[in-house]
Amino acid sequence: MKQKEIKKKINPVRSFLMWKNNMKIILKTSNGINKQSGAAMLISVIFFLFISLAIISGLVSPSIREFKNANINLNSKKSFFLAESGSEDAFYRLITNKTIGTSETITLDSNFTTTTITTLENGDKQIMSLGDVSTYQRQLGITLSASTGVSFNYGVQVGQGGLSLTGGSSINGNVYANGPITGDSSSYITGTAISANSPALTADQTNGIGIPAYNVAFGNTNSTQDIAQGFKVSVLSPLNKVQFYIKKTSTPSNTTVKIVNDSGGKPGTTVYASGTLSASTVTTSYGWIDITFSSNPL
Repeated sequence: MKQKEIKKKINPVRSFLMWKNNMKIILKTSNGINKQSGAAMLISVIFFLFISLAIISGLVSPSIREFKNANINLNSKKSFFLAESGSEDAFYRLITNKTIGTSETITLDSNFTTTTITTLENGDKQIMSLGDVSTYQRQLGITLSASTGVSFNYGVQVGQGGLSLTGGSSINGNVYANGPITGDSSSYITGTAISANSPALTADQTNGIGIPAYNVAFGNTNSTQDIAQGFKVSVLSPLNKVQFYIKKTSTPSNTTVKIVNDSGGKPGTTVYASGTLSASTVTTSYGWIDITFSSNPL
């Protein structure tokens, strides 16, 4: 009986030891699996990081390259305009007989342009201007030749007929006119506009002065009516305007005044010039009214 009891007491101990050993094996096996999973996760994170860096680099690199190219283009343009400023400054000083040396340096916004003036064998002046902006350089050259004549600094110069701008037309430059300068709301002149007083006009042909001896009525019906007066100028000079001694009755509309050829003592069909007789300039009393033409025939 005692031996059996001893065996029974020993058996639980062996069972416990066996269970403990099995537990160690299970724990060891479990710990080994966890370590391998952590290493795989770390490799995945590193792989994902490299892919992300590659994508970001692919997106950022073109932007950096374009920014660099834009900066180069900007500095190149700055250098060009800086060189242009130097050449124009030297050009102005030469044509206005101002003091200037054979080499001049202009500094703008911490950048500079160097202008060199050389006298050629034929007496011409050569202007070379080198602009430098952050080591980006542009060079311009101008050659000045002396000749006879006068300086003309107007984009447009017109005579006594003046200048009329319509339909949004524009002039880039200066304008000089011996007559009026007119335009609509969308027309413009970028430079100066000078409208000089026209010289005194001399009447070439006239059919008398004072109040006419008789009246001629026209334009008082619904149908088209023309009235003509023949004349012949004595000299070949531009025809600036004509004058009518006229008055109105009621409220007539504007009418067109034309200069046409003479066809056997009658008005022909060839129009040399035309202008508008504005009804608003005519009063109910006789008075002289000027009619100007869009062009000045000889």
